[in-house]
Amino acid sequence: MLLDRGHTLNAGSISLLSSFGIHEVQVIRKPKVAILSTGSELVPAGNPLPDGKIYNSNQPLLENLLTVHHAEICAAEQLPDNYEDTKKRLLELTEIADLIVTTGGVSVGDFDFMADIATQEAELLFNKIQMRPGSPTTGMWLNKTLIVALSGNPGACFTGFYLLVEPVLATLMGKDTTETTQVRAKMASDYTKNNGYDRFLRGTYRLSDEGEYLVELVGSDMSSALGNLHLTTCLFKIPRGQVGKLKGEEVEAWLLSSK
Repeated sequence: MLLDRGHTLNAGSISLLSSFGIHEVQVIRKPKVAILSTGSELVPAGNPLPDGKIYNSNQPLLENLLTVHHAEICAAEQLPDNYEDTKKRLLELTEIADLIVTTGGVSVGDFDFMADIATQEAELLFNKIQMRPGSPTTGMWLNKTLIVALSGNPGACFTGFYLLVEPVLATLMGKDTTETTQVRAKMASDYTKNNGYDRFLRGTYRLSDEGEYLVELVGSDMSSALGNLHLTTCLFKIPRGQVGKLKGEEVEAWLLSSK
């Protein structure tokens, strides 16, 4: 055996195959993923910013995360707040994509149409998860294509990718595990905020002298915050309850394969 099933080819494995005269191998093709950003308020970076508009930071975030996780991006587009246009484009994309990831339009605003499309046009899988950030996240089947509709808040979009999208990518590529590693860790500092829902914090981790993982919050825990995404090396879970977690208490953590 030279390479196990599910191995991701790299320079070393290609060299190993070449040393045995092997220049072709069967592979699982990269999953084709379409990205849709919804919201008439969004403006692509590099353009003038009119009053009342915001730059679209989630689309480049998802493009880079999907590329790092070996997906082939077959479309990356921005749609205005229009129900029929959104439905039409989603149906078109189901013809070419294995997975569609959207961001925005899943909350309860007048122009948040993704949840309506999930209930009226598709087979709804879930809507409104008891978690923070990202509780409005929605999943659906449309024309036998899976759609994961992530929150428009950047912190929630980032967290939702690792918890909900990366496992789908791994499955589509025939893998049993994700590149993100789930571990048990200990709190390096207190987090005492009350939680009605399970809270997934963006944090950093390090190893203690005893070889234990220590995790702590980095930057803001707000779902709208993106100033800590580049610093985040792990997510960790604060279970719902009247109090958070104190220094030294154990928590579930996910060590991110990329950020």
